[in-house]
Amino acid sequence: MKKTPERISSTSDKLSQQKKIRRYQIALILLAVVVVVESALIVLRFFSAKEQTEPFLSDLKAPYYEKIMEIIEPLVYSGIPDLLRDEVHIRINFDDRVWTLENVHRFDPEGNVVLIDDKYGVCGELAAFTYQKIKPLIGNSYDIHFLVCAEAGYFPSALGGTHIILRLRDNKALMPDEFYLDPSFKIYGPFSHFENYIFLQEQDNLSFLVERRYSDFSELNDQTPILIRDNFRISFGVIEVNGQFDRNNFAFIMTATERYKYAGRIVLSLRLIDGQLQILEDSYLVNKIFKKQEYNKLRQKIIDDFNAISPLPVKFPNKFLKQF
Repeated sequence: MKKTPERISSTSDKLSQQKKIRRYQIALILLAVVVVVESALIVLRFFSAKEQTEPFLSDLKAPYYEKIMEIIEPLVYSGIPDLLRDEVHIRINFDDRVWTLENVHRFDPEGNVVLIDDKYGVCGELAAFTYQKIKPLIGNSYDIHFLVCAEAGYFPSALGGTHIILRLRDNKALMPDEFYLDPSFKIYGPFSHFENYIFLQEQDNLSFLVERRYSDFSELNDQTPILIRDNFRISFGVIEVNGQFDRNNFAFIMTATERYKYAGRIVLSLRLIDGQLQILEDSYLVNKIFKKQEYNKLRQKIIDDFNAISPLPVKFPNKFLKQF
């Protein structure tokens, strides 16, 4: 039976459709193969990178790791409990352009630094306290030195930030191992754990320990850290006003600087400008960072010391004096 043109056309169309379907099927199969291969490569790269990184971070076992971590784990970066002690005051020397935290440090009869509740302090105090605790544990097997450094998150070098940590060096090995210990941020290990740090200066001891100095002195316009909490560094300082610095023109300022940022925001500012009071307070930052009772006590302490320096008692608005 002879095929008609219509039948030939119909058969040709079916063959064409079948070829298209096969091409689509082949394309889908190839796409699936590509996806599987790419996924496998990603997984292999992940585990390869993990294998390369993990031994690098853990190739050196820090000495007495568990015992030293037990010592530093309770420590808290906060100078506020010391600032609230009755004998601690903010003082200003207008002639020398210096301000002082009077009686902020404490020592035992042997000259060891004393922390409130054995845990509250700022970096120098925390490092000194940790040194005192780990030296009998380590003995003479490792030399321990203080390191002045910059740290990328809270003490960036671009702002001249200084932070205090410890370095332990094996004093018996031909090629001595070195380990670093930051009591403030509870980090202990080899250099690979401290890539956010720049080491600036090594010291055998800290000057306030050697001199058994009870007070901290800072230059005008400098701020000193008093608290690290919730990714903020809180600092306090005394500054000049409009280029003037006397009993009628000065300011107490407390700022909050977020981690990895440079510019601080004012939490509290008390200024005398030609004897006139100006107050700035950021209630959002206060509520975000501080505990209410803690902040109320700290603010009252700052007000009392501000009044003690100003020529006449400053009358603060009742609205400002209202507690949080």
